[in-house]
Amino acid sequence: MLVAQIERDISSGELHPGGWLKQNELQEKYNTTRLAIRQALDHLTVSGSIVHRPNRGYQVQVYDEKRIRDISLVRAALEVATLDDIIRNITDESMERLKVLAEEFRVATVQGTASDRIEANSRYHAELMSNCDNTELVELALSYRSKLPTSVQEKKNTPLLMAKSADEHFKLIDSLKARNLDEAKRLLWVHIMGFYTDGDEASSEQAKPKSAGPG
Repeated sequence: MLVAQIERDISSGELHPGGWLKQNELQEKYNTTRLAIRQALDHLTVSGSIVHRPNRGYQVQVYDEKRIRDISLVRAALEVATLDDIIRNITDESMERLKVLAEEFRVATVQGTASDRIEANSRYHAELMSNCDNTELVELALSYRSKLPTSVQEKKNTPLLMAKSADEHFKLIDSLKARNLDEAKRLLWVHIMGFYTDGDEASSEQAKPKSAGPG
């Protein structure tokens, strides 16, 4: 699908944030018609991946610190909200799968590519949320995982931050095994916010969800 192809190229950074999208170049790149390109660009404008500048054209969305923070806050709230179901439903088998996926991510942070890390992390969180009964909430939460392109996420990565993120995956499993909902929510919130922000905000009292979950 053309939209998915363009989204992948935006995510990888091949079509970089702030870059202008010329329709004739896109026609040649994706070997398709001008109408198909225009329809795809309109779709991506609605989804927020690109911006239409009147009298100038289409531009890949720029992700400043505020936008990264805003997306991270929404994603954290959505994923934390899934934990109420998850902690009731999760099985020993699912926790074993999470351990395997957590180890795959840890290995990817040491010797994998950016794509390996993103995919391993996505598999872990998808398995985690598969234990939530609210499919609408899960669908929305998963959609927010792709809101930030891989190229933007990788700019936030440091060896120390990736090691911390890998460790948090295992700690979250431990909190689920202990059926400690408050600790699971705290860990997941800090895990998400710490990955995309400077970390101070993630650990602040204002940023942490209450025990009843985010409002």
